[in-house]
Amino acid sequence: MGESFQAAWNEVPIAQYHVRRYDAWYAHITLTVLAAFLFGVRANEAAKDVAR
Repeated sequence: MGESFQAAWNEVPIAQYHVRRYDAWYAHITLTVLAAFLFGVRANEAAKDVAR
């Protein structure tokens, strides 16, 4: 889990984001969660391919 989280963090560096408006923050967090979800799906599919 730690390695996957670090890879996702590098893909979507939320630590560099500065909140200026609530709607901008909401959009950023939504995209961040979506990116993390898609990264997890991709990692899961890659693990299935390796297991075959």
